[in-house]
Amino acid sequence: PSAEGYAPFAAEMQKQNVPGLDLSERNLSIKHMAPFLSLTHLRYLSLKANHNGITSDVWSAISVFHDLRWLDVSQTQAGAGADLHNLRNLSHLRFLSLNGTGLTSAAMESIATLTELQALDLGDNPIDHIDEHLKALRSIEHLECLSLTRTDVSDAGVTQLTQFKSLKAL
Repeated sequence: PSAEGYAPFAAEMQKQNVPGLDLSERNLSIKHMAPFLSLTHLRYLSLKANHNGITSDVWSAISVFHDLRWLDVSQTQAGAGADLHNLRNLSHLRFLSLNGTGLTSAAMESIATLTELQALDLGDNPIDHIDEHLKALRSIEHLECLSLTRTDVSDAGVTQLTQFKSLKAL
């Protein structure tokens, strides 16, 4: 639907205090997101496989969802990930999937500021020198699950991961 087509749907969601929104596999832009920006109570948001990618405006819009616990933008082009700094205000975020988003090492510093994450999927991304950037992720003290599938983590990087105190699954 058009951006206007989403407005009644978003208004009904606001009335019913719906906790989650799945906008996977759509052609979304910031104008399509606008009707949903009043849903600041959202705890779950999926923009997985968004055909238009995640632009700076969309990253900024996501930051209004202060209660967000679960965010999936996997298989959606997110650029190098420089706009991930917009997520730093999501202090309740526990799950973040960035699988196959095209992230580079530029995103790692911003990800490390999400200190309440429990699960993080960085798989299938061209993160240069990922071993060097794993140290920054140690600031995520509650990280229990980390996916690095199809990344260039070396044996030395895997050894670093043993220093993650809460990590239970890799």
